[in-house]
Amino acid sequence: MTSYNKVNGVHAANNYDLCTTAARQEWGFAGIIMTDWTTTNSGHGASAARCIAAGNDLVMPGRVSDIQEIMDAVQGEKHLRLPEKDLNACAARMLRIILASNIYEGAESYSYRNFVYYI
Repeated sequence: MTSYNKVNGVHAANNYDLCTTAARQEWGFAGIIMTDWTTTNSGHGASAARCIAAGNDLVMPGRVSDIQEIMDAVQGEKHLRLPEKDLNACAARMLRIILASNIYEGAESYSYRNFVYYI
């Protein structure tokens, strides 16, 4: 879970270096990364589209304005451009964890080596 604070002037939830470079690439984290609750509210200053671009898979609680901002960014309608591949990567990681949960018969833990991070 990302936090409300800034790291080197960038909100933790919008920080690619924390979410993707360090957690996923350097440490090999294969789970989901989510924002802290209401981190995209105007008082906290994090952007929902930038959260996705940084590598957060889940923006909590997922307000209507967050959804609109992400859709606008994917369509390139605002100042921020969010490549669809980044959004697809978040969706794939979420689905991978859901499918690896113990709800599914014969499912393997997400830490199982054949199941780890292909995106």
